Amino acid sequence: MVYQIEIVSSNGDAFKHGEVSTTLSARVYKQNEDITDYLDANAFHWWKINNDGTHDTEWEQNHAAGRKSITITSADVYRRATFNVTVDGIPSSS
Repeated sequence: MVYQIEIVSSNGDAFKHGEVSTTLSARVYKQNEDITDYLDANAFHWWKINNDGTHDTEWEQNHAAGRKSITITSADVYRRATFNVTVDGIPSSS
């Protein structure tokens, strides 16, 4: 069975310094069918990697679980950040 997790940004993925505002939404596909709506939001776990390559554990504790979408603002990004999501029960594509 082939699963794919995709993150879609409502406002692109490149922002000017200090002007970050977007909603990141996770979409899960089983083969070619979007099954996101059938999954419990508690299965979604977001994580953030800071500019220096470290996990932002405080951000992850406050924002990470139980959401299929997250809103990112300038307060969430210092220079650069990478946001990812895993979904319980969905094998990693790597």
